[in-house]
Amino acid sequence: MTATSTSAEIFAAAAAGDVNRMDRLLQTAKASDVNAITVHNRHRVTPIELAISNKTWDTVYMLWAHDLVDDVYREKCFHALLSSQKYEQAANVLNNVPADKWKCALDLDGQTVLPLLSPYLSFKSFVEFLVQDLPFCIETTASPPSLDINPDYSYSWVEFLDPDLSVSDEVSKDAVVQALLDHDHFSLCSRTEIVRALIKSKDRQLRDAIDTADMELRHFVTSQQYFLKRYELLDGPPVHMSSTAVVLLAYDHGMCDQVFDSCADDDGTLDLNGFNDANAALGREHSDFRSVAHQLGWQKEFELCAKDTDDVMTKSEFLHYCDQAFGKKIKVVLKFMRNADECKRERATRLHLDSKYVLGLSPMALPDDYPDHIAQLRLSRLSNVDMADYRHMVVMPAGDRSLEDIFMKERLSEHQVQAIIREVATALHHLHRNNWVHGDVKKLNVLRVMGLLKLIDLDAATHVNDPIGAKFSSGIAPPEMFYRLPDAAAHASFEQHFNDNAGLWAKVKPKGHFVVRSYRQDADASKLPYELVAATPAIDMWALGCMLFQMVSGEELVPTDVNQDVTADSIHIAATWSDAKLCRRIESQVANQHAQDLLKHLLVVDPASRVSAAAVLDHSFLTGEPGHASTAVVHAFQDIQASHRDVEARLNLLLESAQTTDHLIQTARTQLTTLKQSVVRGVFDASEATVPTSFAVFPERMPWTNADNQTRSSEVEASIYQHVQTFLACCKSVSERTLHGDTLARVVGSITQTRPMYLYLVDEVHNTVVWDAPPTNGSLYPIEVHPQDLSFLTSMLPLVFGGLRLLLQHDMLRPLMNDLNLGQTRLLRMDDQCRNWLDALDGDRMNDGGFDVMAAATAGSPVMRLRGAALRRFKLWLLEKDPDKNFAGLERVLDHDKVVWTSQWEAQRRRNQQVPVAYVYPDENDSSGVATGLSLVHMMVQHIEHV
Repeated sequence: MTATSTSAEIFAAAAAGDVNRMDRLLQTAKASDVNAITVHNRHRVTPIELAISNKTWDTVYMLWAHDLVDDVYREKCFHALLSSQKYEQAANVLNNVPADKWKCALDLDGQTVLPLLSPYLSFKSFVEFLVQDLPFCIETTASPPSLDINPDYSYSWVEFLDPDLSVSDEVSKDAVVQALLDHDHFSLCSRTEIVRALIKSKDRQLRDAIDTADMELRHFVTSQQYFLKRYELLDGPPVHMSSTAVVLLAYDHGMCDQVFDSCADDDGTLDLNGFNDANAALGREHSDFRSVAHQLGWQKEFELCAKDTDDVMTKSEFLHYCDQAFGKKIKVVLKFMRNADECKRERATRLHLDSKYVLGLSPMALPDDYPDHIAQLRLSRLSNVDMADYRHMVVMPAGDRSLEDIFMKERLSEHQVQAIIREVATALHHLHRNNWVHGDVKKLNVLRVMGLLKLIDLDAATHVNDPIGAKFSSGIAPPEMFYRLPDAAAHASFEQHFNDNAGLWAKVKPKGHFVVRSYRQDADASKLPYELVAATPAIDMWALGCMLFQMVSGEELVPTDVNQDVTADSIHIAATWSDAKLCRRIESQVANQHAQDLLKHLLVVDPASRVSAAAVLDHSFLTGEPGHASTAVVHAFQDIQASHRDVEARLNLLLESAQTTDHLIQTARTQLTTLKQSVVRGVFDASEATVPTSFAVFPERMPWTNADNQTRSSEVEASIYQHVQTFLACCKSVSERTLHGDTLARVVGSITQTRPMYLYLVDEVHNTVVWDAPPTNGSLYPIEVHPQDLSFLTSMLPLVFGGLRLLLQHDMLRPLMNDLNLGQTRLLRMDDQCRNWLDALDGDRMNDGGFDVMAAATAGSPVMRLRGAALRRFKLWLLEKDPDKNFAGLERVLDHDKVVWTSQWEAQRRRNQQVPVAYVYPDENDSSGVATGLSLVHMMVQHIEHV
């Protein structure tokens, strides 16, 4: 495009950096003006290219953001900035231009440029960069939208997770992830789906990308897939739905942390009492949780887990204990409720009730805006629930089965029914003693948790003498809870009270003129056509009678629907019971005389005549003897005492046996440790040690000098001395963990002193250095290491260390020094120096585990991963130098439980000596089993060594 008068002015403004003039011109500029071409310094350029050339960056940003600038020129300019290594300027373009105007490829030759730009990118640009290069793309044409693989993915997400990625001080990776997931780009997909796709994405080697992140970032990203960053909702529809509540199962990934923090002392540790309290909070209680036997059990678990000190447990030890007990996550129930009052009642009721009888609340820490998070929940596609209607929430332990499931699926015996009624009556007795009435005692609201039956669903619970009936199940309601509407006026006033709540009206509307004496808590109940019923324990006792009647007869007292509300054609029966009708119903359906008698005291029309929960527990149906519950308790206690004495005697015998076999157990542990080490080392070496891994690096090529050249021999001696001294200093700094990152690279660079070094493979059997002999111009070994190859020396540092120590330990430098003709005195001095070096190496922590030290220098990476990564890197490097796998004539052979490299002759000799393993079978007379275990362990160790 030729330049016009407007384009000429734009060129002038771009060259001069005149922002005001450029702004005025761009308001009326045409595409031909902003994309015009002129000649500058013998190059054809557009206005944006001219602005970049003159470094008038404000005008660059203005032109870049203009709608009419051709994307071709944006792409060309961005590529030019990257190619000329102007990374800061390229990043500033992205920082100062809206993301929808970037219009340029964010890669260079197929590789993401994120590591090049990351030190200069702003927080907002970081987020937009990742959005534009995701491992997946959103297919919006599908319903609902789905995630597909992004064919143009350049692995920016993988680079972002890399702990070594450099970012500016204003950028927090956690905040970037948070903003990324909140981005409008993902508005059509669930947050959980997006996070799972990011977690499951792969790097270029098809490994899980998330594994490359450090622990904190990995934990943060993983938590984003959970509701409230803590609750992992189980797939599938809700386990319960009604007009007032939705119940979901979930795994709680944050409870153990929260419980530890709440139970720990001021110094951040748990003592035994705190440990017991933490177990109770996590739901590991029992009916006799505070008994002496259970206290001893908790103390034993405490002592096993508190390894660092005798009397306290650290957080890491407690979390490890929780991993063993719960599998890193705890199953809970999330109950979402429509009404705030019912949620408040659920929480308040449980505060003063024992969790042995009433299902308590699980520890939870809900943010202030949790109702908004609930409203955004998207449940399984099998459910059409709008969670915006259920903004109130409690968290409770997950149970095994409800009593409804137990009754329907476990074919209960009479004895089991008695035990169940006893537990439910005990829980009701506890509730009534605390002046609460449950108000909805049905099988669905009794839950088995860790073998104990507990009352749940307390949103209908009411204080004694307060009005009851806001929530009910009419199929278990006593006759006093029903009312017959006498006329149209009563119908009208009743309907007016409920008519603006369609869901509630469907439940409470009259059936044959009968209604339940219910009410709305958020409305005036004074205009209802009936008096409300005061809550008394007698209401729960009628419901307990309905439960017992069904469990012993197999059918309900009155027919009910799926919500256990009485059916329309049977409501008149429920509302007009007489004691005579009830007796006939009981006698015709229940065979057990004791059960009949109990039911006749529970299912009584007059509330005052119904028995209490305490009387139920003393009834003959549960005790077996009329009026002798106390005697039964005494007899049971005597039996327990006798059993205790017997157990004590058995424990004494076991203690003697344990002392006898203690040394055998210790031996077994030692053998098991040996087995584990053999397995790990064998598997690791077989998979990783496919090239020689023992080598030495020296600054000279061998043979080092001519015997007549004394000047050269002195130079070589000095060079070797300086090389070893420098290397030892580097190793000492690394072992003291004073070096990392760039500092480590600079110190390692001091070893090379800008000169090439030479890598020699080591025969690990004969402890000798090997090289191609005789040396020629085409000789491969020793391999020259370029002085700029610092990454090789840095990552291989523990391996180089091992090679040097092997040389010094076996006096392998002495024969090499003989070639220098140093003379006897200088050789003796060199021997002394080698011993000093070996002492220094033995005292260095690098000797015990170089990769442990390197792990500390690399943000806590696992040691085995570091060693594996180092071996893989060395393998690639060595095979690049030696593609024919000559390895200076060395071959791999198994020497006991590890792989070693030696000469071809020695390898063949050792293979010829290997013989099949003779298996030792256990002694049939070994009653303790310990000797058998030792034999099996020994056999397995032999087998591992052989294989």
